[in-house]
Amino acid sequence: MMKSASNTQSPQGILAIMSIQSLPLPQKYNFLLILDAVNNPGNLGTILRTALSAKVDGVILAPGSVDPYLPKVVRAAMGAHFKLPIKKLNWEEISKITKPLKMFLSSAKKGTTYSDVDLTIPLGIIIGGETEGESQFARDISTDHLQIPMPGGGESLNAGAAAAILMFEVVRQRTAIKNTQGSK
Repeated sequence: MMKSASNTQSPQGILAIMSIQSLPLPQKYNFLLILDAVNNPGNLGTILRTALSAKVDGVILAPGSVDPYLPKVVRAAMGAHFKLPIKKLNWEEISKITKPLKMFLSSAKKGTTYSDVDLTIPLGIIIGGETEGESQFARDISTDHLQIPMPGGGESLNAGAAAAILMFEVVRQRTAIKNTQGSK
């Protein structure tokens, strides 16, 4: 019976049905992640789990992104849904909500190397989808491009890997500033 109610090969023996309780974005935020048509459930789950660990204020899913409540996303996110605001918004709403932030677009081939940019300011980072990359909407609201050097010559990184690198560069820079201020 359990196997017919679950979509996994080897169900754990526990099944729950709950209503979706999405968390609101905070009134004041200074670190948002915008996902532009990220459509791989495993990547989205990984990104959500990483965003929670990096203390991102919220994750915004642009049109074309996978449903954040698909079972594979929820499993890969490892509980991030319970602590991280996740919102599906259209580009007009995204544009309004990100106005006070400097918006960085992750780019495979152009822009400033991510470690050479001040990421301690209030910001948003846009990660393009696996299939098409960034949309024109993402390019329109971004103010700068961030590049992750790939000396091995790969075409691009997996969306989850790129997001993790950039989120933890924000953490690294902000932690360094706090440590410098704390030692004075």
